[in-house]
Amino acid sequence: MKPIHLSLLAATAVMGAGCASAEFAANKQKVTRYEPKLEKKAKGLYYAAGQDKPHTGTHTAWYANGELAWVGHMKEGVRHGEYTQWRAVKDLLHVKGQYKDGERDGDWGQWYFNGHKEMTSTYTKGKAGNIVYYS
Repeated sequence: MKPIHLSLLAATAVMGAGCASAEFAANKQKVTRYEPKLEKKAKGLYYAAGQDKPHTGTHTAWYANGELAWVGHMKEGVRHGEYTQWRAVKDLLHVKGQYKDGERDGDWGQWYFNGHKEMTSTYTKGKAGNIVYYS
């Protein structure tokens, strides 16, 4: 595959649309079950339903067909640690990267439906850099 380098402005626009949030992907591919069900509350922190302390631990979801949709980790109510999202087709990786203190941090990747690499990027404190698109 040959990498395609885009201008920062175009890359930022496409990045926002291409790297859909887990919630958007879930709605589009019909996620049916979350464990635990998290609610965003005060100060933007996530809480497990019925809990009074911000959630620490794993957050997972499954598609209607029973396939795993994503696995992410939370620390004191914010995303922290490895995040992996799959497509609704068995074991087909979609997005993978790391969160640190609620922001994307480090290397992230995104893959097409055919399994080929679509995009790579490196985040520093939530800011995207070194974005490469593949055709």
